[in-house]
Amino acid sequence: MYNPSLHLLFSFQIIGDHMRAVVYLISDAVLPSNIGRGYVVRRLIRRVVRIGRLLGIKDAGEGNPEGAFLPGLAKTVIELSNQIDPDVTGRMPHILEELKREELRFVQTLERGEKLLDQFLASALLNASTNGDRPCLAGRDVFLLYDTYGFPVEITAEAAEERGVSLDMNGFHIEMENQRRQSQAAHSAVKLSVGNEVELAESVPDTEFLGYDMLSASAIIKGLLLNGEPVTEVAEGSDVEIMLDRTPFYAESGGQIGDNGFLHCKGAEDSKDTAIVEVKDVQKSIGNIFVHKGTIKEGKIEVGLEVNAIVDPTLRQRAKVRVVEVPGVSMELCGGTHVTNTSEIRGFKIISEQGIASGIRRIEAVADADSLRNAAEYLVDSLQDPAAIVLGSCPGDGKVSLIAAFTPSVVKMGIQAGKFIGAIAKLCGGGGGGKPNFAQAGGRKPENLSDALEKARVELIATLDGKTS
Repeated sequence: MYNPSLHLLFSFQIIGDHMRAVVYLISDAVLPSNIGRGYVVRRLIRRVVRIGRLLGIKDAGEGNPEGAFLPGLAKTVIELSNQIDPDVTGRMPHILEELKREELRFVQTLERGEKLLDQFLASALLNASTNGDRPCLAGRDVFLLYDTYGFPVEITAEAAEERGVSLDMNGFHIEMENQRRQSQAAHSAVKLSVGNEVELAESVPDTEFLGYDMLSASAIIKGLLLNGEPVTEVAEGSDVEIMLDRTPFYAESGGQIGDNGFLHCKGAEDSKDTAIVEVKDVQKSIGNIFVHKGTIKEGKIEVGLEVNAIVDPTLRQRAKVRVVEVPGVSMELCGGTHVTNTSEIRGFKIISEQGIASGIRRIEAVADADSLRNAAEYLVDSLQDPAAIVLGSCPGDGKVSLIAAFTPSVVKMGIQAGKFIGAIAKLCGGGGGGKPNFAQAGGRKPENLSDALEKARVELIATLDGKTS
């Protein structure tokens, strides 16, 4: 029997439990994303937001004009936790800002999809009562919510369960597979990495840049990202990332920021715009793919649609550019993040060097605490398939870090990165694992690292030679 008081208590318990988790995860630099630990954080946040909205919670008494209530709850969690972990108090501004940004972003998604979801659920219940069947939400409807409106499947499932409706997940997966096949047929196979480690699994061609000679051009939409996920169409009001086959927009590079402007989508029978996208930034991804980041002001856009891309010329007439100088050695335009001293970079991996002028050579390297991982990802993307990469380092304090990255052909040979690096790590007094194509491990015997890497080299050569001979 349904008990409203128990249901309310359970909702409060979920909010309290999830908020403690996300506060400490964000404090430990695990930020919301669509992969790995970050996706766990994102799902916890989304569940709290939805339950809070159902309970009528708006801003938790903080007077937030934008309606975000998670920062107020997080502040309470931090205050109650101060005796347990005083360090989290110092990170409070960062935690509150991250939660506010994630909540407001997800609320936009909820508002777009909730009304349509209610219609779908009502229709499923009506059909079930008419036919005498168990109510079930069609897979194509679940896919439409996910693909067009960015509505997470887990939220759809939770809302449906509350009303006694199941999901046709087989139908959903069929729709996903159909979309994947259509994208593969339409685009060449190029791996795209966008922003903060978001990977587009589908494929798009390199972008033809026209901006040196023109400020407007017709183009075809070749790919779309909504909330970091590949989709085939996006509705009005959404923040979207768009890949075109050709563009006059300059992507951020060499000290110059990306162009701003508009994409106008016109109907086939008249000259009226069917959709307008305001482009606020353009970034270049792996290869030569330009990612146009903006907001759909009117209408709906989809892959394959023809657009008129128009650059705002006034923003190109800037009098200032950023310059980085090593006094007496070099001065160059720069679009990157600067450091005051190389000690701030810590360890880094040199990945290329080249001559750019008489007596001057440019060195490219990947750096930060994840330099080993970055180097492995760069190498596995750069080398021809088949290729197997195993890297190791001693970051200090008697620790060992190991990374294994294998291309698809190596994985198909039956060599899995997780199992392989786990066995190698045992030589360094540790262990680890991961996915078949990418895995990490650690150890406590840095003096054995050279022997471990040599063993990895010998075993890989022997195994690959045996598989390919």
